[in-house]
Amino acid sequence: MTLGLLSLRSDQETEYFTEIAKRAFLHGIQVVRFTPFQIIPATEQVHGLLFDSVQEQWVQHTFPIPPFIYDRCFYNRTESSRQGKPIVEWLKKRPQTQFLGHGLPDKLQTYSILSHHPATAPYVPYTVEATIENVWKYIWRHKQAALKPVNGSQGNGFCFLSYGRRSIQATLQQAKQTITESFLSKEDFLAWLASLLQSQTYLLQPFLSVQDAYGRPFDIRVLLQKNEKGVWGEVGRGVRCGNERAVVSNLHAGSQSITYEEWKQSYPKQERLLLEDNITTLLKAVPIALEQTLPPLFEIGLDISVDQNQAVWLLDVNSKPGRRVMLECKPENVDHLYHAPLAYCKYLTLEAQKGADSQ
Repeated sequence: MTLGLLSLRSDQETEYFTEIAKRAFLHGIQVVRFTPFQIIPATEQVHGLLFDSVQEQWVQHTFPIPPFIYDRCFYNRTESSRQGKPIVEWLKKRPQTQFLGHGLPDKLQTYSILSHHPATAPYVPYTVEATIENVWKYIWRHKQAALKPVNGSQGNGFCFLSYGRRSIQATLQQAKQTITESFLSKEDFLAWLASLLQSQTYLLQPFLSVQDAYGRPFDIRVLLQKNEKGVWGEVGRGVRCGNERAVVSNLHAGSQSITYEEWKQSYPKQERLLLEDNITTLLKAVPIALEQTLPPLFEIGLDISVDQNQAVWLLDVNSKPGRRVMLECKPENVDHLYHAPLAYCKYLTLEAQKGADSQ
C-alpha cells in the first residue's frame, strides 16, 4: 500500500511530510512524495522521493503514480499554480487513483453551498461576488463592508471599507503589511475599486464586529478530520487574536494564538454555554452540508468567530488547513496529526477491498 504526498514544490511542508512518513510503517504503508511536474505522462511514472524507513530519510526514486494521494497543493496566482492545477485535476479523474480528500471550490461556491443548507445557513454571513455597483450601494447604505479574495489565504488581500462623512477609507491587508488609503471623492474611490476588482475576483460581505475585550480581531480555528473508521471528529481548536486595530486575525499577519479554554473564560457562564452549543451544532453540520454536494473530504479547518451580540459566524472553511494553531494550543494532539492521514488511507484501502470482494 503506497500513499503519495503531493505538493506544488518539492520543498513544501517537508517537516510535516517527514513526520507522517516516520509513522507509516506502523500502518503498513509506504510513503512517497512528489510534485505534479515530476509525473512522466507517457509512462505514468514519477521521478520523486521515497521515504527510507530504516535510514529515516527521503531518497530519489522512480515509482508508478500512487493509488492513494494526500493533496497539499496550495493554489494562488503564480505560474506554478496555473501549470500544476490541471495536472492535479487529471489525477483526480484517473480511475486508478484515489485522493484522501478532493478539496473545496472557491470561497464563493463554498459560501453558496453552506448558505443554502438549513443547518449551516444561520451561521453564514451575506456573501455575493463584489462588483463596483454592489460595493458602492452596500457601503453607502451600511457604512462598512469587507472584501475577500475568492481564492485568498492567510489573510492576504482582505479589505475593510469604511464610509465616513468626509472620506471613504480602504484598509488592505497584504502579507504582513496593512495599507490604508483615504478617498475624498466617490470618483477617486470607484477608480481605486475598479483597479482592485480587476486584479482578482472578490467577495462582498458585511464587516462583522468580531473583536475581543481588548479590541483585537479574533477567530476560533477548529480542525476536523475523518478517523480510521471514516467518521468525522474534532482534532482540536485554538483561538487566533490579531493586533489591536488590525483588520484580520491571521497568524501570518502578526497574530498570536491562545487556547480555547483561556478565551472562553472571558464570557459569563450562561453566554459561554450558549456559544458552545452553537459551535457544536455548526461543527456537526458543516461536513454534512459540504459532502452532500461535493466529492468526499478528509479534513477541513473552520474559522469561527463571535460578534458583539454573541452571534456565532462561520468566517471561512479550508480543505487544506494549516496546523500552527493546533501545534501551539494542543501540543498533546501533535502525534495524532501525523497519524491521521495514514489511518484514513488504511480505511480507504479496506473499503476498496470490500468493494472489490463484493463484485
